[in-house]
Amino acid sequence: MISILHLLLSRSQLSVRLLSLCILAFLVLIAGFPEAALAQLDRAAIAEMQTQASSEGWTFEVGENEATKYPLEQLCGLKEPEGWRTRANFNQMTATSSNAVLPSAFDWRTYNGCTPIRNQGGCGSCWAFSTVGALECAIKIRDGKSVDLSEQWLLSCNQAGWDCDGGWYAHSYHGLLADGCNGTGAVLESDFPYAAWEVPCACPYPHHYSIDNWAYIGGNNSVTGVEAMKRAILEYGPISVAVYVNSAFQAYRSGIFNYSTNGIINHAVVLVGWDDSQGSNGVWIMRNSWGSGWGESGYMRIAYSCCQIGYAACYVDYRPVRITGQNNFGSAPLAVDFQSEVIGSTATGFTWEFGDGGISHDANPTYIYNTPGCYTVKLTVNTPDGDLYKLSPNLVSAHADTLRGIATQIDSGGSERMDLSVRNSLPLDNITIPFSWDGPFHLSYDSSSLTGTRAAYFGEITTVSVDIANSRAAIMLQRGTKRPLAAGNGVVASLWFTVASGLAGVNPVNFISYGLYAPLLESGTTAYEPVLEAGYFFRDVSIGCCTGKVGDVNQSGGDEPTISDVSALVDHLFITRRSLGCIEEADVNQSGGAMPSENALTISDVSRLVDHLFISGQPLLNCL
Repeated sequence: MISILHLLLSRSQLSVRLLSLCILAFLVLIAGFPEAALAQLDRAAIAEMQTQASSEGWTFEVGENEATKYPLEQLCGLKEPEGWRTRANFNQMTATSSNAVLPSAFDWRTYNGCTPIRNQGGCGSCWAFSTVGALECAIKIRDGKSVDLSEQWLLSCNQAGWDCDGGWYAHSYHGLLADGCNGTGAVLESDFPYAAWEVPCACPYPHHYSIDNWAYIGGNNSVTGVEAMKRAILEYGPISVAVYVNSAFQAYRSGIFNYSTNGIINHAVVLVGWDDSQGSNGVWIMRNSWGSGWGESGYMRIAYSCCQIGYAACYVDYRPVRITGQNNFGSAPLAVDFQSEVIGSTATGFTWEFGDGGISHDANPTYIYNTPGCYTVKLTVNTPDGDLYKLSPNLVSAHADTLRGIATQIDSGGSERMDLSVRNSLPLDNITIPFSWDGPFHLSYDSSSLTGTRAAYFGEITTVSVDIANSRAAIMLQRGTKRPLAAGNGVVASLWFTVASGLAGVNPVNFISYGLYAPLLESGTTAYEPVLEAGYFFRDVSIGCCTGKVGDVNQSGGDEPTISDVSALVDHLFITRRSLGCIEEADVNQSGGAMPSENALTISDVSRLVDHLFISGQPLLNCL
């Protein structure tokens, strides 16, 4: 009996030991799979965020997505190396390094410059996906090929110890540093598929693509400046940047993300474009590596500077073909001198596409843009190793920008308003408007206002100078922290004057330069003077009435003048001398300028109108 009891006790103890070993083995097993040990973003947490979003008026939606099934620690693996700035190569990216005009909105996706969204899964390899994402997009832009490069090669074969627990930008392995088998350059996904864990490196692997260089953008600071990043995106393609990710970022579904919280940067992504008109001050278009089921098909619109977006921004320089356009900004017609530079290859042929239908096969052509607009220029370079491409969005801006005063009819003295209109082809940061007044109405300047104008959201208009003795003043519109004034046409400010005289006539308000002030439109680092068209107050005169096309003598309102307009003008000049409703529209050759009198109407206007209708078809101008 005792032997039997000892045997049973021994078996029982053995069972306990076996059970203990199983439990221990299970704990070891789940320790190897952090996603089972760490809490994911569950429905309760998401519901709590949705309540917070509603109460705080978030401009984006949160909910379950591909990323919320992983703990945040597994998604965010960017770790900043100590002292990296002392060894880094920086490019300031000023207007001289990239002379393309910065548009108010740009997106490489619209130029077929982005490869499909990737998914890093439950491995903190965002650093590898940001590295590969920038190069894949550069290859798409330069070579016209959509390639799938291996993040796993960077994850498994880097020599810095980076893995699923974290790493840093690995651009150098795509052209400068070697793996354990002395191989340098990008590896194809098909040669080393992604496994989302540290698969042993079994090099050598074939290396199909290599970058020529890479650099950090801007100065030796933390978050790179907005303009410098924009210029790098235009010049080199999508760029790698760091960001701080919080739970709301992880659960992002759509909208403009602007929930900024403090923390240490922990995630690497790619910026593919921007839009100054969205949000309170503009947004980046951000490409993530959490699958197409996250965010807006794998992308996010995130407010400038939110969550330190743009920290340690950097670009890759792949198969460099440089194109520049000297005198690439100015009023139309605009003659631009283009220059090409091909580094590392022998060019055997060139094809320039200037964006308006014109082409050239010269290496360094000069091209004239007759029609105002912003133009994207493409250069195809033939080499013995294949064709190279360079696409420069908005490289040329031939503008017809104007600053004009609106003709204003007054009936009596007192306070009168004159609206000022600007046509701008670029987003504007500042507008300087110096002006003078003199004439029969004995004007005195009172104030200025943005109320009811398209610049109302600027919130900042200042009278920076008043010189009563010389009847002149200057105002300045400044955007401050607001978004730029989008390209467009319309009233941007109003001037208020007191009219002392009750005389009939015309009183001009001219745009001038004096002292430190000149009429100026400023966009980023670009500043230029628009074409100036004076405004005027008038009383009891038949000007300021032109609303259609010069030549509409009988004011029928048609899109084009007809023989009836010729008859009306001949009748006025030589037969009944019946008065006309609008002298401006009858001054076909515009010999009288902005404020014509009846003396400006001659037989030359009849000839000009007949020539337009029946001979050369030379176009007539719209009303000033």
